[in-house]
Amino acid sequence: MKKKVHNKKIDDDEVSVRQKVRLIMDGKFVTTIMTLLTLFALFGDNFRLWFFTLPADPYFYGILTWAFFMFLMELLINSCV
Repeated sequence: MKKKVHNKKIDDDEVSVRQKVRLIMDGKFVTTIMTLLTLFALFGDNFRLWFFTLPADPYFYGILTWAFFMFLMELLINSCV
């Protein structure tokens, strides 16, 4: 009997952690950041070509790489919770 109660407590803790992570991922801050990264991923290369010179390319590529990593992390975290 005690083992079932103990397992129930662990399950409740896991659910609360999952709920907290889900609330963070669905919150305004993460949603705003991911929306801005999506817009940058869609249109950033066009702005780079239109308005910037060759020395700005590594910065744009760095931001695009970071955006890809953030998309990957969002996918993995949302899959887990």
